[in-house]
Amino acid sequence: MHKKKIEQQLLRAVGTYVQQHLPPEGLLLVNVTSVSVTPNLGIAKIHLAILGKERKEQEAWLEAFLADHYYPIKRHIAAVLRHTFRKVPSELRFHLDDGHEKVARIVQLLETAQRPIAGEGKAYSGEPNLSVNPAGEKLMGTYMKEYP
Repeated sequence: MHKKKIEQQLLRAVGTYVQQHLPPEGLLLVNVTSVSVTPNLGIAKIHLAILGKERKEQEAWLEAFLADHYYPIKRHIAAVLRHTFRKVPSELRFHLDDGHEKVARIVQLLETAQRPIAGEGKAYSGEPNLSVNPAGEKLMGTYMKEYP
């Protein structure tokens, strides 16, 4: 319970700091997606999603941002959490979160699955449909639908 509270507060504190200190260069969206702390609360792993740039640009941006803001982020966390918790993580580890890339790939696969199968006139409809196989047995929970 205590660990979850710290993770939630860290997520909020780091997210607030990052949003307040984003440089006004181009269209860049940075989101703190998750925070996890070790059981002894010594290390916090912070996952950031950076939208609007390629992977190499994301890594370069994160490295440059942390070069200027790593210790100010730690001071901000200490200031925000010092009255709530006795101990805050002494080390912050930042990681790029590629979850949005995975979601985009899943959406792409679903769109591909919705296209009719060549010569069969069937596609994924997203709605359960009771079907009958060639042997006359009912198939439960198939997701294929005939299109005219």
